[in-house]
Amino acid sequence: MSARQALQTQSLTALNLLHETFSCKILLSPSSLITVPFGLKIHAQHSTLKNRMVDSWVNRVVHPPMDDLAGYVPSQISANSITLVGFGIGLLAVPLLWIKLYSMALAIILVNRFFDGLDGAVARRNGVTNLGGYLDISCDFIFYSAVVLGFALADTEKNSLAATYLIFSFVGTGTSFLAFAVIAEKQGISAEAHGQKAFYYLGGLVEGTETVLFYVTICLFPEQFTTLAVMFGSLCWLTVAGRFGSAFSLLRN
Repeated sequence: MSARQALQTQSLTALNLLHETFSCKILLSPSSLITVPFGLKIHAQHSTLKNRMVDSWVNRVVHPPMDDLAGYVPSQISANSITLVGFGIGLLAVPLLWIKLYSMALAIILVNRFFDGLDGAVARRNGVTNLGGYLDISCDFIFYSAVVLGFALADTEKNSLAATYLIFSFVGTGTSFLAFAVIAEKQGISAEAHGQKAFYYLGGLVEGTETVLFYVTICLFPEQFTTLAVMFGSLCWLTVAGRFGSAFSLLRN
């Protein structure tokens, strides 16, 4: 079986799993029904989804200890410095994945995510800034794609097509996220479900916590990268569909 045929078979398996898993209705944004591939119908209710997403719950659990830890960070160390150091550490995961040192790469990924939480806590202590928000989201998006690149390099014949699809999906979630934030700023729309942010944080089916869990899973089971990447990429497109529903509901006026 060729690499393309293997990918097609695994893709169909992943899509069937998605269909079985998400045969229920998902609330996304007020009074609109979105039809997406696989015969799924998504009812939109933005505020309901936002309050149910894992990120909101994780933030409530993680923020207090991170805020306490930020108290031990010297005042001369800025949140932006922590962001950039964490970003540099995170990029080390790429060569480690390339040479298939998956356990070490996972450790680096978790260290990067720790720094990502710490920079936010220091920013809340010192005051959230526009530059900090820019650096945080930019470094996050680049880091997320870099991990996928590492898996593509680890096995180019087997992983490249799935990695391309996954990065394509990340472009969809990132674009829908940032485009909404720009328009929300112009219209004075704000949200506090994810804590104090430098910009509007539009929730979705797949957010930061789910992405980290996905990375942990593919590092533990790298031989399943293709199937898992197709599944996660498809969930990303469900997130994009939900965000389009929220945009139509909140921005149409």
